[in-house]
Amino acid sequence: MLLAGLGEDEVAAYLTLGGWPKRTVHTLVTAEEIAEAVRAAGADGFATSDEELELGMRAIAVPVRDARGRTVAAMSVSTSTARVSSDELRDRFLPVLLEHSARLGRNL
Repeated sequence: MLLAGLGEDEVAAYLTLGGWPKRTVHTLVTAEEIAEAVRAAGADGFATSDEELELGMRAIAVPVRDARGRTVAAMSVSTSTARVSSDELRDRFLPVLLEHSARLGRNL
């Protein structure tokens, strides 16, 4: 989510660093995969991780924007894949995250 708040050149520069560890079979590790996920997060206004960091863990993140609209932080929630589906994460958790990230951003 934080990368989605950067400009295209900054994201490209970051992606040239490479060397991301493959933590699970679902981890995105190529610059192309990550760039695509960053673009999707920017377009959607949220990012998800479905067992990319740890098997059995699902997460969703939203940007926290300051008064100028710049992404200055991210807010996320993680859960067990056995307890919460991807759809439920988007339908139930995303609205709450968006509300609280907007509130936090207004206070920055």
